[in-house]
Amino acid sequence: MRSITPVVRVTPDSAFLIRGDTIILAATVTDSQGRPLTIVVVWSSSDTSTASVDATGRVLTHRSGTVAVTAATDVASGRATLHIMNPITSLGVQLTDPSVRRGRTLQLSVDAFDSLGQRVSGLPVTWSSADTTIAMVDSLGVVSGRNSGRVIIRATMHRLTVGAQILVFSAVSSLTWGPDTFTTVPGAQLSGFPVLRDSAGDIVHDRGSYTSAAPGVAAVDSVGTITAVGPGMTTIVGTVDAAADTVTVRVRQVSFRGVYTSINYYSCGLSTDSLAFCWAGGLGWGEAPGANELATGPLALAGNVHFASLDVGTGSYGCGLTGDGTTYCWGWYGAGRLGTTGITQNADTPIVVTAAPKFVALSSISWHSVCGLTNTGAVYCWGAGLLTPQLISGMPAMVSVFAGAAFACALTADSTAWCWGDNQFGELGRGTVSLSGHPDTVFGGHRWATLGLGSKGACGIAVGDSLLCWGQYNGTNTASLVPVPVRPDWSWAQPYGGGRDLLTHACAVTTDGTAYCWGDNPYGELGTGDTISSATPVPVTGGLLWRSLDVGLSTTCGIATSGIAYCWGRNDLAAVGDGTTTQRSVPTRVLGQP
Repeated sequence: MRSITPVVRVTPDSAFLIRGDTIILAATVTDSQGRPLTIVVVWSSSDTSTASVDATGRVLTHRSGTVAVTAATDVASGRATLHIMNPITSLGVQLTDPSVRRGRTLQLSVDAFDSLGQRVSGLPVTWSSADTTIAMVDSLGVVSGRNSGRVIIRATMHRLTVGAQILVFSAVSSLTWGPDTFTTVPGAQLSGFPVLRDSAGDIVHDRGSYTSAAPGVAAVDSVGTITAVGPGMTTIVGTVDAAADTVTVRVRQVSFRGVYTSINYYSCGLSTDSLAFCWAGGLGWGEAPGANELATGPLALAGNVHFASLDVGTGSYGCGLTGDGTTYCWGWYGAGRLGTTGITQNADTPIVVTAAPKFVALSSISWHSVCGLTNTGAVYCWGAGLLTPQLISGMPAMVSVFAGAAFACALTADSTAWCWGDNQFGELGRGTVSLSGHPDTVFGGHRWATLGLGSKGACGIAVGDSLLCWGQYNGTNTASLVPVPVRPDWSWAQPYGGGRDLLTHACAVTTDGTAYCWGDNPYGELGTGDTISSATPVPVTGGLLWRSLDVGLSTTCGIATSGIAYCWGRNDLAAVGDGTTTQRSVPTRVLGQP
């Protein structure tokens, strides 16, 4: 009689589980023809510290990892692969669009993270709609709009439930570009500007008919994303249902005399013809309320204001001076940043700070405030709850002013440094960590040529070209409460500070124009071609010599002695300005320059 070779199958043959879960596996034994056999199997686990199994196939999970659970006869076996994860602590619904037209569909997905911050995938998701008369959702997260209204779509993954509100609309009633004109550079892409609204005034998203009169100047796709192609001017018309609007697009080259990057992924440049161009996810372009705009290359601010100087602060926010000393600010209005009372919304174009005296210099890297210097040496600051410019008293006349993240400094005519504000990390350079709203001199009696302030520390060039720093300035958790030398064997010309929270880096240029950076480097902001942090100065790669630099949160920008503007570092929000959203760890040329 011929022997029978059994086949063992375990179901399910794979599963994703959370630590502490149990699952009952089943083993089926058949002959080669699929006929069932009555044979006892023995269960075992490849790693009992990860998951154990009893004689019935009941599995208990103990820790995260992957384990094979086997059911075996004396001559055959089958197994299941179990992927065990830590408990989910965060769950969110991911959607590219919070609205869907009636009769169309919208794909949703979930983002889940465990207690260690690791992304979790593979676990089943249960979807449900709070009102199926408005929208239905299937087992894959596909939402079908049925009738106009708002509805909560819920996702459940392993005992956690999260919801997202979806708007179902019937038709688009209005389309608004925002500005009358965009002025940008070849290669730049402008997205998220058209704002669509339904009859109730709610913002909705949909494709439409967008056409350019000269696609060789600027092309446009079905959602209104504009791609600048070459110099010239064109008109773009957008139409969705009965709604329509028109915008003029001018495409030109631009040369910069200054370039600045903020501590929240937003960069600007001051052109040689005195216009402000900005890039990344910003404000100030004349965008309509509700726009989700992004410019991957330089885009001129609205209003055609001609600036003599420029600086950008926290996030999509900046200020500039005209030739006569008038101050303009734009962007985020919170904490009094715009310097004018009665402002209750972001400024989508540069507005005059009406209460400001005439200034000769501005600095606005700070979290919430801006400081300006008059021609008499008086320093005024606003923001951080001060709605209008306020005189900083208690110090002599100043010749320059510098704003840090939550502190500020200024220099007198005899090169003495005075600082005030936050001092948690010794950023005031006084030998203590005591908070001080009153200006006082930096310890050591040094005479300073210039300063550079960042988020938690500062650096300065002392008379004699020495670089000294204080506070938390090198990307480590250590801080110096008084100025200490950095590479005293080198001759330095200008320091630059930046960063925020645990992300801190600084740069400086030597007297021969060579740039060095140090500190945190997760996005390549040190410009060394890698993402290795350094507590000591390392040269910026590329062999360029530098006229000036500006240090932001995780992005660095500068003007080379050739006059070309470069940026590098974090670029997922387009702060480098090279037409992409690819991280750059080496100096990368900003778009649009001759």
